[in-house]
This record gives sequence, structure tokens and C-alpha cells, in this order.
Amino acid sequence: MSEELNRIVKRIEDEARRLSAGDLDQDGAADAATEVARLAGEAAAIVDGFARAAKQVPAAPGQSRLPMDSGSGR
Repeated sequence: MSEELNRIVKRIEDEARRLSAGDLDQDGAADAATEVARLAGEAAAIVDGFARAAKQVPAAPGQSRLPMDSGSGR
């Protein structure tokens, strides 16, 4: 995992602890939830980048390959 992804995961965990502690008022809880969603989006973008950079895995014996979307926007 990348250092940036590790940092994001730690921040998500920190916000989740704040939320589960039950000490936040409504606005604080909403802010924490919004931050978790924002961080999750950042993490998803990083993971997506890893997936796009990965080599394609050959189909298992007896399995056909699914066509890959080339992003042509058809």
C-alpha cells in the first residue's frame, strides 16, 4: 500500500473513532461523516490508479476473457 493511502486510512479510522465515541454534536458528526466520505473518495482514486496500472491477469483455464472497456464512451 502507498504511504498516501496509509495516511488516508489512518485519518478515516480517526474520524470513525470520533463518530463512534458519541461525543460529537449533530454538526460535528455531520462534519466528521463528510470528511470520511471525502477521504474515502481519495482512497478510491488511489486504489483505482493501482488497478489501472496492474497487468491484466490471464483467464483461468476453461474460462473466457471478458471484453475490456477501452473508455471510448460508446
